Parts: sequence; structure tokens; C-alpha cells
Amino acid sequence: IGPELPLSLGMVDALQAAGIPAFGPTRDAALLESSKVFAKQFMSRHGIPTARFGVFSDYREAVEYLDKLDYPVVIKASGLAAGKGVIIPETRQDALDALRKILVLKEFGLAGDQVVIEERLSGEEISLMAFSDGTNVFPMVPAQDHKRLLDGDRGPNTGGMGAFAPCSICPPSLVEDIHQRILKPVVEGMRLEGKPFCGVLYAGLILTVDGPKVLEFNVRFGDPEAQVVLPLLENDLIEVISSCVSGSLSGVDLRWKPGSAACIVLASVGYPAKVTAGRQIFGLDKEPNEAVIFHAGTKLQDGQFVTSGGRVLGVTGWGADIHAALKNAYTAVNHVLFDGMQFRRDIGAREAARQSVYSAAGVSIDSGSRAVELMAASVRSTYRPEVLAGIGSYGGLYDASGLMGYAAPVLVASTDGVGTKVKLAAKAGSYGSIGIDLVNHCINDILVQGAKPLFFLDYFAASRLHPEIVAEIVSGIAQACREASCALIGGETAEMPGVYEKG
Repeated sequence: IGPELPLSLGMVDALQAAGIPAFGPTRDAALLESSKVFAKQFMSRHGIPTARFGVFSDYREAVEYLDKLDYPVVIKASGLAAGKGVIIPETRQDALDALRKILVLKEFGLAGDQVVIEERLSGEEISLMAFSDGTNVFPMVPAQDHKRLLDGDRGPNTGGMGAFAPCSICPPSLVEDIHQRILKPVVEGMRLEGKPFCGVLYAGLILTVDGPKVLEFNVRFGDPEAQVVLPLLENDLIEVISSCVSGSLSGVDLRWKPGSAACIVLASVGYPAKVTAGRQIFGLDKEPNEAVIFHAGTKLQDGQFVTSGGRVLGVTGWGADIHAALKNAYTAVNHVLFDGMQFRRDIGAREAARQSVYSAAGVSIDSGSRAVELMAASVRSTYRPEVLAGIGSYGGLYDASGLMGYAAPVLVASTDGVGTKVKLAAKAGSYGSIGIDLVNHCINDILVQGAKPLFFLDYFAASRLHPEIVAEIVSGIAQACREASCALIGGETAEMPGVYEKG
């Protein structure tokens, strides 16, 4: 069950009561989307990173709160408002007008009985969806969508004019960090509160300087994000859904195809305002290469497909990288035509430029991501309760409250390297001992000063990254850390062909 309205009205509850399996959250679990007040207060209760906020049902109290703030805000109607309940005011008067529109004039009806006044955060936005069976939660590949109607992120907001996946600003290491710090706490928190969440959990996130924070939750597939994420899924979707419904998601090995996917939305003229329906669509009889056309606002009339809504079609292409995916998507778009058709011509352009810059510099994003993916389990095996941030965070966080037992605590630090042992390891084709030696050198320096090791950070740099070699070295680092009861809380993996010679 996809649309948020039937979920919020309890369609899953009704189906379950009739003995019919349903993939989607119950009415209570759907509160994560149907009530922004519930979602914000839930995140506050469970320590899930999000923007500062206040909740109000009285206009005067909301204005008093607003006047005390020294940062820009976003104003949200709490309930479902057909995608129009989020207002971004540019001035104080804009904010007052928004509050009056929601709380006094009741333009959103019951959806506006309460408002959330939320700090406006800065950073790039991403979408990360996940499958959940109520206990387990498995993230999908991250996506970015384009909300504005026109090229260059101009024009009014829409339901989405296109998307691409994966996105390089959210590598596997950051996905895992979001998994541990956001997705897992959500599913566990809902279970503990008696609202087990089964279905697709969609986290709308913003990547701030303080790490990823939640902007919103949806409780179903995103549109158009689903059109770029699901084509990359290697598993049978029905099997994954069935495992969620049966509570056996833990037994699924979720696999993703390499490469990228991009979706271009074809919309009717006038969208996102009033549109004229019934316009014949041409070119759908041609099967695109490395692409697929998803129908949205269409209907069959006298044997011909015609438009019936604002967003008419989603054209998704895929390929080895974002460049190939965009080429295949736009090639397929060029075969489709209907009167008044509008679409953006810059979907994924920033991602393509970003990847081109890295490639031109001789840096492989894929190699770096693969290295992090391979080393993740080794790194996490060193974690102790004091480790407060996972892989992909912007820095290592370590709870130092245990030092309060010392009268005058002193931190001892050491930095070391392994020098020509790297060449010997390369000749022998065995790299694990490098990591072990590296940690032990630093620990020895600390021990001779009467201190004990608490945590370790590594720095790995090379002209070219070979993910398997990096993972083997980090595995050695992790082994030495475990033996010394020392946590590996962070590190840097750098590919610098212009600094280091090949080999």
C-alpha cells in the first residue's frame, strides 16, 4: 500500500483484521508521516538528530515563540496537506502570514490544528529509504530528487521533477552511519512504543556540518525516488516485501546492482497548478534501450494513452555511471511527446559534474566507497560503549566521562607510521601486518609514558586505491585495536595520484 492517506486511515489495520497480509505500516505507525508533531516529539524522545522545534495550536503562543528565535525557520502544518503544508518564510512577516493561514484561517483544515516551527537547516538534501519488518531495517541506496519545476532549481516546488541514485555525497560509510544513528533507533523506538513499523521507511535527510539530520519521514516509497532505486535492486522485490510482512527480513541478503539510475519526470503544462487533461501521448509504442517508462498521470481512452494529471510519466534510464544513466533516460524522453509536455533538462547535472571532476583528477569515488564497505565490519568490531559515532561521521566521538575518576586526567597522544614495511608487504602480497604494526607502534609510545590506549585514528593515502588492500590493512588495524581494548573511532582514506607516485 503506497499512498499516505489510506495508510493514515488504517487500511493495513483493516486488511490485517480480515486475515489479508499487507505491506505497509498500521495507522499508528503511519503517524511518522501523518503527524509532524508526533514525528518530531518521537525523535526528541529517542535522541534522533533533527532540527530544533516548537509545537503550537494557539496563534499568539506561536508568535511569541517565533519572536524569541534568532535563526531562520520552517513552518509546517502537522497533518497531511497534499504536499502543501510546509512553508519556508523569508521574512518575519512571511512567517506571521504562514501561522495565520494555518492556525487562524484554517486553510489546511484539520491538518493545521497544530503547527511545527522548526529551525531551517543548511546543507544538501538526500532521500534514504529502507525496508523494515518491525524489528529489522535494511537501507536501500540513497537518492537525490529535484523538487523545483524549472532548470537551475527555479520555479515553484513540485512533487518531484526527477531523481538519481546512488548519490556520491552519501557514500556507503555515511549510509551505515544513518542506518545506525537514525533508521535503527526509529524502528526500535516504534517497537518499544507499541507501534511496530512494517513497510518502507523513507527518511528525508539534510547533510549538515554537524552530520545528517532528519527533515521528515514518509511511510511509503518516495516518488520519483522509487523509480531510480528499485531498478538497482538485485533481489526479487516480492520476496523482500514478503519477508517484511512475515517478520523474516533478517534472513534476506539485500543486494544492489552496480551503476546508476536517473529518472526524468514529464509533466503537463500548468503543473504544479491547474492542468488540462486528455492530451494524447505519442511514442509509447517504442521500447527504450536501457530505460523504462513509468505511467503516473495517464489513462487509456479510445485505445490511446492520454494525460490525466500533473506528473504524467517518469522515464528512468540506467547505466554504468550517472553519465550513462542520464544519456539513456534523456534518449528515451526524446521519443515521447504530448501537447504541453514540460521537463527539466538538468536532472543529475551536479552529480555528473561532481563525478567528472573526481575522474579528471584520477580519483575513483567507487573505489573509496567499496573500500569503506569492505572495512566496515572490522571497524565496528572494535567499538566499545564509549564510541558515540559510527563510520561515516565527520569525526570520531568518544565518551570521556570515564576519566572523571582521575584526580587530574592527562591525555597522551602518539602518531607513527610504518615506512618501508609497505614495500615489503607489497612484494609479499600480504598487508594485514602493516595495520598491526602501525597500531602497536603508537601503543608502545603511549605505554612508556604510563598511559593506556583508549582510541585510534588512521590515515591511509595512495596514488590509487585498491579496496581489497585497504580493507586488509584496516582489518589488521582493527585486530590490534581489539587486542589492546582500543576503539578505532575514525580515519581518512585518500586517493591522491598527483601527490604519490604509482606503486
